[in-house]
Parts: sequence; structure tokens; C-alpha cells
Amino acid sequence: MSNTEGEILTLIEYKNQLGFASAEDVETQIPWGRNDHFCTVPIRVVTKMDELIENYARPGQPQSTGTPFGAVLWPSSLGFMRYFEQNQLPTPPNIVELGCGVGVLAGYFSAKGCLQYIATDGEVGLEDFVSHNVTVMQKTLDPHNKLSTDLKFETLLWGTPDHNIAPGSVDFLVACDVLYENEHIKALPLMASRLLSRTGTFYLCDPKRFRYDTALAELELYFELEQSTTIALIPSEMARSIGVVDTKSQLTHVNILKFRLRS
Repeated sequence: MSNTEGEILTLIEYKNQLGFASAEDVETQIPWGRNDHFCTVPIRVVTKMDELIENYARPGQPQSTGTPFGAVLWPSSLGFMRYFEQNQLPTPPNIVELGCGVGVLAGYFSAKGCLQYIATDGEVGLEDFVSHNVTVMQKTLDPHNKLSTDLKFETLLWGTPDHNIAPGSVDFLVACDVLYENEHIKALPLMASRLLSRTGTFYLCDPKRFRYDTALAELELYFELEQSTTIALIPSEMARSIGVVDTKSQLTHVNILKFRLRS
């Protein structure tokens, strides 16, 4: 696959060239149940990330410009699932996710019996991944669950009003591993504060990458931090091999931040 001078390949064009089916199903350990129990689920992701970045970036521009990180599985969604399992928290009936990526968190909460899940991402072309992974996770994690989650996918660019989610209507909002662009530091808190209801809860999950402290200071302009929890994530060997965590580490620590709007 190659690109010409000045051309940017969108993720949809990438899929058209390599094919959605060419993305690999990677056996991934999903936290499911108490006592650190895991269930192995084949999660469909793009594993050729270096090739994707090389062909996606415009020549002469930084590779981070528009890089489709959402097609890869990152650790914080797995850490958030483990947080829920360890604390045996009730499943929220309605959830909105910012930066859903390949839909692993949507699949987890769908299997837990969430009634409505709105998965949003700013990257185009992820809807097929979300739909596929949610279906597989529901069948694998809870094959006897007859409830059907009302799953919606929406392309949502932070900082724009162009979306179908009513302001102040979201009672449970979550974002995992979303602080990988500088512009996210200001755009995320503003977007989240507009969507969250006055009594709602906003969870941000991040492994404390280098933008973490700056982002936290910006978030606290809009939100009160109710709780901060560190989760030690024990990944599978296959998950480590596709860049979910540092391959030199046996553990990845993910911070789970629980926010409410400032009064």
C-alpha cells in the first residue's frame, strides 16, 4: 500500500486496500468476574500499526497528525473493566464513551447488560470494528444473556457542536486512553462538561502518560475529583505483543479518575 505526495489515507481507505478482514483477531484476556478471573476473547484490531502510520501520514508532516490510534487496543479500557470487576459495581443502564476505538469497552458493558451504549470517536472507519467486537464479546462473555444493548456509534469531534447527544443529558461518561494529542487537553474537559448531567459521573482512565498532569489540571477547572484509583493490569502475552502495554513490564498501572461537575 502506498500513498502519493500530499495525499492522506483515511482509515476507511486503509481498510479498502487491506480489507477489514485483514485486521487480525487477537486473543485478549478480558477481566470477567472476581478474584482476577479473565475470559479470553478474540478482539479484532489492526496489528500492522507501523505500516498504518507510514501510509497514513502526509509526507513532511509529523506522524501524529491524524494518526488512527483508535484501531489499536490500549490498556486503559482493560484497566477500567478490571476496576469494575474488582469493585463489583452495578452496570449503568446508559453509557456514553468518548474515544471508543475498536469497541472493547462497549462490548464489555453490553455483555454486562447495559441498555444503551453510545460509542463515539473522532476517527472515521471504526464502526465496523466496534460492531464486530461488541457482537463477539457478548457471545463469548455471557452467551446466555438474552438482553440486547441498544448500541449506537457516532463520529464525534471534540470542540464542535456537530453531534446528536443532548447537552447535559449523560449520566455515565467514560474516556480511556484519549490524551495522545496536545489539543485533547483542552478539548476533552470542555466536551465532557457539556455532555455530563449535573448528577452524572465522568470516568477518565489513563496510564499517566506525559500529558497526564497537565490534563488533570485542566479537568479540575470543570470537575471535582471524587476518587483516584490505581489498577495493576496483568496483560496476556498476546495483548502485550500488539502494543497494549510496555513489553518490558509485567504490570501496567492504569489510573481511574472519577469526576463530577463542579457546583
